[in-house]
Amino acid sequence: MLDVISIGHPTIDIYLDVPEAHMHTDEELQREEVCLLWGQKYYIHRLNTGVGGNALNVAVGLTQMDFNTVLVAGLGTDFYGNYAREILEDFSVDLEYVQPTAKTDTSIVMNFRGDMTIFSYHADEAYTIPSDLMEQEARWVFLTSTGFSTYTDLYAVVEEYLKRYPNAKLAMNPGPRELKEVKPTAALLPKTDLLIVNLEEATQLAEMEKLFHEDGLTEEQKVLELMRHFVDNGVSQSINTNG
Repeated sequence: MLDVISIGHPTIDIYLDVPEAHMHTDEELQREEVCLLWGQKYYIHRLNTGVGGNALNVAVGLTQMDFNTVLVAGLGTDFYGNYAREILEDFSVDLEYVQPTAKTDTSIVMNFRGDMTIFSYHADEAYTIPSDLMEQEARWVFLTSTGFSTYTDLYAVVEEYLKRYPNAKLAMNPGPRELKEVKPTAALLPKTDLLIVNLEEATQLAEMEKLFHEDGLTEEQKVLELMRHFVDNGVSQSINTNG
């Protein structure tokens, strides 16, 4: 029996420290903005590249702890995809169910004054649980950011898998795309044993965005209200993080 099927898109993360920029506060929109000069060349003091993505990180971590884990994902056949495969092989991650795509999802992470601005590219190429993996029972399915727009097709396959193996548990950590149109994601809540979201994501999934900006409640009260909502909608356990 498998311990975990980890489902979600890997990314190549390119980190760069920006030494020069101007911080600007947009008073009307109540937000901070980083301003760079148009047409200017900036020298970067530090540049790092790594592989990331929730499903990949979980697969690596659990494999290192000797849990029988497989990764279901799409990974490009380009330079970055080959780079990611080499790293995953070094960590002994099972790549049997990693499906080839044309391009690899890539993020450029700009660090400035201790915070990050992320430019994210998604190839928007679908992948699924292969038929032979559907014949193998797992104790857990970890479903996170998929990286493609037709993710509801993958959700339907996950639901079929859970119906086939009623003892399998579902852990869900939805990404931005899955929270933009929340109804398909919310429909999985009654089948979810463990939900992992931050405060802002939780308000999106619960369609309680006004709660996030409610001045009359403490953060603890907001979290309790959200957790109560998820439990009432069938979630066994909810983890709400701050960030």
